[in-house]
Amino acid sequence: MIIPDFDQQLWIEGGAYWIAKNEIRIPAGGTQVDFKSLAGSGPRTFFRLNYVRNLEEKRGIRVLYAPLSYSGTGQLSKSTEFNGTTFAAGVDTRASYRFNSYRVSYWSSPRGIDERWNLRLGLTLKVRDASVGLSQTGASSHYDDVGVVPLFYASGERTLGPRWNFMFDFDGFAVPMGRALDLGLYLTYAVTPGTSLSFGLRGLDGGADNDKVFNAATITYLTVGVGCRF
Repeated sequence: MIIPDFDQQLWIEGGAYWIAKNEIRIPAGGTQVDFKSLAGSGPRTFFRLNYVRNLEEKRGIRVLYAPLSYSGTGQLSKSTEFNGTTFAAGVDTRASYRFNSYRVSYWSSPRGIDERWNLRLGLTLKVRDASVGLSQTGASSHYDDVGVVPLFYASGERTLGPRWNFMFDFDGFAVPMGRALDLGLYLTYAVTPGTSLSFGLRGLDGGADNDKVFNAATITYLTVGVGCRF
């Protein structure tokens, strides 16, 4: 089945995610905190909204809302300096982590591609709404960070059979001071010409390394979703 033309597309995606790694130091010279050990690796639930709008001449825009937040309670293995506050070891400590992502992409489709492929290449502006915090009896500190990050954008869909397609999407960029890599791989099943179900995996890897903060995080997702073309 050739992938049908459409003016707009909306995907609603959800499922479970696991923290593979999340290590933080604030400031970068402070004590490293393992948020995975402190708050637990999961699984936890998530959702994402992805909207694509076709414009003229094989160009378009994409808008993504991808919230992410979790918290949990554990114990620090040693006395910890975090964001100017000292936290004691061996007592219950609550860790909270938020990394909401709002993205707008502008893309174009390469010409001369096999009709079984529908590719989009472009640039993304990502607004990062992040917050990390620790709290225990007698001590509490949070660090908030909001910023704009430019990313490369690529997505595509390829026909596999009468109703099955392969689909991917990617936003990413890396420099010595930090990185943001987000890749999703899916199989989709067309229930009707305008409605599809998706099943897939996603990997998110990001971090920062500057004087204010060090963060290295890797998150894996198991996803299901539904998409509508109209």
